[in-house]
Amino acid sequence: MAATVERVVTSMVLNPEGHAEVRLRGGMDGRLWLMIGPSVEIALTEAHAVALRGDLADALGEMRALDEADETAGKAYCAGSAATRAAAEALTRATTADLAGVPERAVHLRALAAKAREAGKVAAKAADAAATAFREAEDVTEAIAAELAETV
Repeated sequence: MAATVERVVTSMVLNPEGHAEVRLRGGMDGRLWLMIGPSVEIALTEAHAVALRGDLADALGEMRALDEADETAGKAYCAGSAATRAAAEALTRATTADLAGVPERAVHLRALAAKAREAGKVAAKAADAAATAFREAEDVTEAIAAELAETV
């Protein structure tokens, strides 16, 4: 006898409001019902619920890690921008120091500007690398999911 494989034919994303009620209720015929708000019902089997229970801690950890990574990449981008702006301001002030006859201050400000420019470049590279890594990981994950959906 050939195995029967159920597949979700359509991909759907639901984004319920944060205050929407989400409940799991038992039903008849070996079904559980995932209720989202007043109008969304998703039928699950016991195996689905057990799988979800097993995935819960990992999924929450992944969610937190992704949020932290996104925040860190954003901070790197902002820090890089701030360093680049600081470098430009230091160079402007260095020119002013030269015109005011304070060459030591101008030299010091130019050295700080060079450090700030370098820090800005490093931070921008880090933010770009994070964005590239995210896209590549997402692309390969989607490719694997599509391949597995086609495999029986």
